[in-house]
Formats: sequence, structure tokens, C-alpha cells
Amino acid sequence: MEIPGYWSHIMKLRRDRRGQSVIEFTFMAPWLLFLFVGVFDLGFFS
Repeated sequence: MEIPGYWSHIMKLRRDRRGQSVIEFTFMAPWLLFLFVGVFDLGFFS
């Protein structure tokens, strides 16, 4: 016996989490890029 709105509720939670992950990635991407470029630059000029 399933509750009618149960699966739609679960799918909504999954969509919200996926959207949150995208937003967190866009906030972290520049920092990760600068870190990678800095490590590459340090290794290149050392």
C-alpha cells in the first residue's frame, strides 16, 4: 500500500538536492580553478 503523494514528494526532494549541488559547485568552481592554476604555476616555475 503506497501513499499517493509519497513518490512525488521523494522526487521533489531529489530535485531540490540536485539543485543545491549545482549551486554549491558554482560557488566552489572558481576556488578549485584558482587552486589548480596556482599548483600548476608553482610546479612550472619551480
